[in-house]
Amino acid sequence: MEKQTLFAKITDEYSAKILNWAIKKTGIRQDGEDLAQEVILQVLSWELSLGGSGMMPANPDTNKVNESLIKQSICLLCYKDGKTLDELAELTGIPKPYLEFDLEWLVRREFLSLNGKKYNTTFPIVSQKHFQKRGALYQNTRRDYIDRIIEYLWSKEKKIRSPNFYGSDFPTEKLM
Repeated sequence: MEKQTLFAKITDEYSAKILNWAIKKTGIRQDGEDLAQEVILQVLSWELSLGGSGMMPANPDTNKVNESLIKQSICLLCYKDGKTLDELAELTGIPKPYLEFDLEWLVRREFLSLNGKKYNTTFPIVSQKHFQKRGALYQNTRRDYIDRIIEYLWSKEKKIRSPNFYGSDFPTEKLM
């Protein structure tokens, strides 16, 4: 089984179960998190992480989410359908007081939104499958659309350069 498929299966179905097992095994929340993270990383040799685009604050909170399997699991579980505190406690096996701390933290930092009693993830979570579909779409439409646009721009090179703007004397590859 390839890593992406295994990763999707673990994050979609098993991350909460692995975390629950690790916490029960160690009896301590932090050690449970570390053990669960270790289990997933040993299986996958690949780390789930959040990233951002654009300007980020000096000390981004995404690092704290990346370092916490509980916060990651909450975000994954609340992604498609909102979950209540009771549902999250049942799915993860984590006592409500521990979850409340992380839920409040995630809501304050806008990783989650609270709609009534349900928590929803506020950012897109994309998988390798998303990037594969995007690549396939590019390949399938390249000849019909992208190549035609590029050919048109190449054919109008003189007209594009005619206003004599800064950079109009650059090589065509750099200009386009």
